[in-house]
Amino acid sequence: MPGFAIDASVIKADANRTRGIAGTEAIDWSRGEGPSRAVREYLATLDANDAEGHATAALQEPATSPKNISLTDPAARWTAAPGGPAFYAYSTNYLIDLQAGIIVDVEATPAYRTQEVDSTRIMIDRVAQRFHLKPQRLVGDTAYGSASMLAWMIDDKAIEPHVPVWENKTRSDDTLPNSDFQWLEQSNEYRCPTRHALRSERRQFPPVRLSSTHPLPISSRQQGLSMRRGVPSLSALQAFEAAARHESFSKAAAELSQTHGAVCKKVNELEAHLGITLFDRVRQRLVLSAAGAEYARRIRVHLDQIRRDTLELMRKQSEVKIQLAVGVTFASQWLIPRLHDFYELNPDLQLHIMGRDQPTFFDNSSFDAAIYFGQSLWPAMPGQPLVSDDKILAVCAPGLNGSRDGLSSEKISALPWIHTRDLPRAWLAWSETASTRVIEHSATNQHYDMFIMAINAAISGLGVALLPRILIDRELRSGALVQVHPHSIPNPESVYYSFPEQKRDWEPLKRFDQWLGAAVRDYREGCRRDRTAAVEAALAPH
Repeated sequence: MPGFAIDASVIKADANRTRGIAGTEAIDWSRGEGPSRAVREYLATLDANDAEGHATAALQEPATSPKNISLTDPAARWTAAPGGPAFYAYSTNYLIDLQAGIIVDVEATPAYRTQEVDSTRIMIDRVAQRFHLKPQRLVGDTAYGSASMLAWMIDDKAIEPHVPVWENKTRSDDTLPNSDFQWLEQSNEYRCPTRHALRSERRQFPPVRLSSTHPLPISSRQQGLSMRRGVPSLSALQAFEAAARHESFSKAAAELSQTHGAVCKKVNELEAHLGITLFDRVRQRLVLSAAGAEYARRIRVHLDQIRRDTLELMRKQSEVKIQLAVGVTFASQWLIPRLHDFYELNPDLQLHIMGRDQPTFFDNSSFDAAIYFGQSLWPAMPGQPLVSDDKILAVCAPGLNGSRDGLSSEKISALPWIHTRDLPRAWLAWSETASTRVIEHSATNQHYDMFIMAINAAISGLGVALLPRILIDRELRSGALVQVHPHSIPNPESVYYSFPEQKRDWEPLKRFDQWLGAAVRDYREGCRRDRTAAVEAALAPH
């Protein structure tokens, strides 16, 4: 519910305390050398207001005479409201938007309560005129709870008052003042100190009297503790937990950025609604009762969980996830080892990588893009080839390679050959082109369903494998695998990058596309350097 809060700060006037006279004295401003500039401006403002016929209706002159009037700044008000010696002062009145946490208007008045309160009307009207903002509720302290102010809020402006009722009468007829009544949310009733209930449904009440001697149900109920379904309000539990942890209302108030009185009131209301003493007041010290200590321990666990859940929700909402379908081996061997650079450049993006190899998954999934081996782009899927000139290399573990120059075709034919599902004819194509005569394989064959299995078999020394260069880049550089024969064959499949048409202009995907292209260019450049180094090594004298 959008709402405003109203409050005032006392600002000391630049007026000497000794240069003043009693407020009851008559003042002849024409005496001496004439009034000062401040006095002339003050008098001119009064004349202008009178001429316009409104005489600051919202900011009426105080009904009571000030105790002292400054001769140099007569608009300043003699006050001791902040405590300590009295001085001349003004009030700066603030209207605060509770949802945005900003000051939407300011109005200066003399440091007089009636004028401070009446400035609220000016600011509410001015904000509505300037910014087209109207609060549904107004929060203030007891000073704003007068009968006339409450009537203006409810009847004239339809604003829900969240202010304590200001009862300025001293009871002399043995009746109970407002402050003695307590609102109980669960039973929907007021209770007097003698524990008698005052329920609204027992009889039809006349319209609410806007009198300083009668409480307003709206504002008074808002002060009560919400106990819907037996659960106290979160603010009351936070106040109690902080006070229990510090064993001090003052330290709890400082931690929660609240006043000492606000924290004390919430804890007292919590105790009243629970019917349990949570704190014992021992020699002006706050000591947890046994029930209070146990309740605080349990509440702390749940408040911590609420905090963690809230932070996790905020973190998830701030992240952008890209659902990426990638072949398992390509993700493990090539993509994932390079993601550190991607996250450094794009800390606000998260990749959710799923292992997929078939083109049909886009029909019933929420994937944003895919990287896969294939002989063409998937139908009706925009994209581009990432690597289309990859080579198939004959590799094995260093222990099977007995020579620095690799193995001959004949020696390779005597070793176990490792086959993969996606390259079923690779060994036939390689053997037909690796030598002037067809190589007859005389050893055992091993078959694996996925490239990652064949790679690990080769690393383990189980035989010689024909594998795409792009999938064994790290192993070749680290020496875990070695190329045992210089002959290679073209990879019949290219690496493609595709995405749904509706994702083409999605900004996070365009950023991933840009990074992926740069990573492929770096990989190609590394391959070129490796080929150059291999040629130079072959030509070098041994």
